[in-house]
Amino acid sequence: MARAVTTKYEELILEVEFTPASGTYLAVCGMTDASVTRSSNVDESEIPDCADESLPMAIERQVRSQSVSISASGVWALSSHEKMMDWWYGGATLSARWRNSKVEADGATGDTTI
Repeated sequence: MARAVTTKYEELILEVEFTPASGTYLAVCGMTDASVTRSSNVDESEIPDCADESLPMAIERQVRSQSVSISASGVWALSSHEKMMDWWYGGATLSARWRNSKVEADGATGDTTI
């Protein structure tokens, strides 16, 4: 049986750009039980059959917007404490990403980072 190559938990890294627009992301060590939620807001339109309007309408769906959220529990390292507290109490919007270091270590490039 051929087993799928998978990623270990420690190879998925939560990083935050604590200095906005700097391009520098720092890992938040200690986050466990992380989960990623993806959702799409979809618009639906009912389209009549113009040749025979007595027929049921077709439904067309189109993605209007998408959202990705990451949540995690656990503890963070003392080295992240001040940055996490500043983020929380400052109420700022910061960029964060969920990176797969296994893909990078295996030499792949261009993998989606959320």
